[in-house]
Formats: sequence, C-alpha cells, structure tokens
Amino acid sequence: ALGRARGETRADVGRVAANTTIDRDKVARADEQSLLCATAIAALDRSLAGAGILVGSALATLELNQRYYQRILERGPTAAEPSLFPPTSPNLIPGQVAIFFGLTGPSAALTSGPGHATDPLELACLLVGAGVCDRIVVAAYDVVGPISSLLRERCYPECSDLETGAVAALVSCDPADGAAVDRDEVAALRAGFGHLGLLRALRVLLPNG
Repeated sequence: ALGRARGETRADVGRVAANTTIDRDKVARADEQSLLCATAIAALDRSLAGAGILVGSALATLELNQRYYQRILERGPTAAEPSLFPPTSPNLIPGQVAIFFGLTGPSAALTSGPGHATDPLELACLLVGAGVCDRIVVAAYDVVGPISSLLRERCYPECSDLETGAVAALVSCDPADGAAVDRDEVAALRAGFGHLGLLRALRVLLPNG
C-alpha cells in the first residue's frame, strides 16, 4: 500500500520538532537537506517508528559541498567547519531523519539522473514486497543554488523547472495504510527529475492525495 504523499518547498523546524521527540534547538542545528526531508516526512502525520527510510535526490549535496569548500579556498584548511563536513555526504540525510523519527529499518541514499526519479519508490516496493520490512518511508529532496543550476543548465536543460523542496510518502504491507500499488506500476512511471519527478509520479498513483 502507498500512503498519502506530501511535498514541501521549505524546511519547518517547528513542525519537525512537534512530530518527534527531538528538542527544537537540536532540530534547528540539522543541515538544510535533512530538514527539508524531515519537514515532508512530518507532514505525513503518522507514527513511523521502526520503518525504513530511502532518500533520493537529483542534485545530491552539490550546494553544501560548494559552500564548504569555498570557505576552505578563501580561508585555508584551518578554517574548515567540522560541523559542515558530514552533510557533504548524501548518506547523512537518511541517517539524520532516521534519528528524528525512530526509523530503524533499512536505510539508503539514492542519487539518480533524469528519468529515474521513482527509484526510491520502486526500491521500497521491492523491499516491502520481499518481506524485508513492513514499512518504508520514501523521500526525495533537492536544494537548488548557483552550482546546481549551472549543472542543470549545461547537462539537463530539459529539467529547468527543478526547485528547492522535498516530498515524502509511506510504502506499507498493510492495505489499511493507503492505496494498493505494485513495483511494475511504479516502474512504468520512470520519468522526471529530482523530487518534483517523484512528486508527479506519486500524484498519478495517489490521485486523491
């Protein structure tokens, strides 16, 4: 079953804190990418403890990488900010949101190009269908800025509508959790780029929200 999908265009520290047991101050210290994903996941408005987490992105951590290394280039290696280094790895994002929401199931980060926005959703259907776990949160995010915009313009001009934001949904083995969906149905929707591509696919699969 596929539960309702939620898309967000900005991070909301208050919403994340209200839907977790994490203090607001600690939530606020998380990186922008994790907060975007966490905001979309919090909007699902349900208990997710014990579920898995799969996070996709078209742009990965390009913008944060640029900010981190620009500081080093300008001020030297001794000016490197230790707290900014971990978020330069896409693997941090599923780990951070897993801590927020108590997601103890399978965890992975996926980075896909055009036409593969539904990869996290397809993998979640495969894992749940195989009995690896009962529930998996599927999320995708993109942070758009100067560097990622340059890459998009030069390499993916057909994806000019991509913007900063995130989307999340829940894949579950319990029919009561949402609409019935299978991997083949998801695979047939392999189109789009980034979180917007996944959001469009989810709207096709969940026309009523």
